[in-house]
Amino acid sequence: MLELEKRTEHIRVLDTALLVGGFTSEMPWLRSIGSRLPFKIFQEGYGSVDFIMSGAYVAVESARTSDETPGPKTVLASVIKDQQENKDKDLRQWDDTDIQIEALSLLIAGAGATATVLGFIWWVGFLSTMEIGADLRRRWQVLEMPELQRSLEEEVAALPDDFNDAMLETQCPLLNATILEGNRLWAGVPSSLPRVAPPEGAVLGGYRIPGGTTVCTQAYSMHRDASVWPDPLKFDPTRFLPGADLHKDARSLLSGFGAGAYACLGPPLAKMKMRYMSAMLFREFRGLKSGPQMPKLEEKNLITWIAIFPKDNKIMGDFGEVEYREDRKDSHDSAATGDGQLAVRA
Repeated sequence: MLELEKRTEHIRVLDTALLVGGFTSEMPWLRSIGSRLPFKIFQEGYGSVDFIMSGAYVAVESARTSDETPGPKTVLASVIKDQQENKDKDLRQWDDTDIQIEALSLLIAGAGATATVLGFIWWVGFLSTMEIGADLRRRWQVLEMPELQRSLEEEVAALPDDFNDAMLETQCPLLNATILEGNRLWAGVPSSLPRVAPPEGAVLGGYRIPGGTTVCTQAYSMHRDASVWPDPLKFDPTRFLPGADLHKDARSLLSGFGAGAYACLGPPLAKMKMRYMSAMLFREFRGLKSGPQMPKLEEKNLITWIAIFPKDNKIMGDFGEVEYREDRKDSHDSAATGDGQLAVRA
């Protein structure tokens, strides 16, 4: 996709299936109707399983042949190797379909949601140095922190060249606070996460829930609860800085990666990726701004369903006045300029 600068056909169909599947998870009866409608979006949404699965077959080949190639092994290859080495313990062996399903899960949950959150964090970072309209200031109040991007750039610039994730986690409080605040306002999965009460029913918050009842939590609402988050629509990383006066329930309500026994298994890896990528961006490209064609960061320019992302499905960065790190190392008095732009697809 990087070479083409657009989604491949496989990813396009996968996105369509996720969109349709998101609505269907909320309204299961849609499947019986939508699967019969002669429209492309429904045909792809409900009838493209084989095509989507075929796109993950490269993961099967990679996992099965990993021992023949040098270098680090993929997660899937490591799992298969462990299974094969423990055959005598009656450990279930994955077939090709298992590998394809797991590969798709890693692609959707491990890359898509993380990229979306990261894109929004960068969008705010770019906007913090731009002059934007009064309606945006009123809605998101980004300009109340005009030094956010500069502070992030200075914080990560202080790291040594061989920095690692432990340093990012312990020496960059503003970076970590910005990522947490980004996850609060633009969680990868902000929609309801339905669960069914057991046959005998359950008691939640003092309320009796009959057996078989569908109960949902919604990160979008919980992350904007004014009783927990003062001025909840304001992007304010200082909420999460060390010593901040957080509500006692604040961290337990952060559920952008789900919550409970069926929460996502990958938040530590996702946060590691967000720390590394954000640190490299603000470290290498000081002064990066939002592209001139980017719309304002407000609700009407977003799509929110099972996921949340910009309507254009990308975040554009303007490199026109970027001060590149390599040039700063050669001369502190000169700044490189260029006409390039960066597109981060959410």
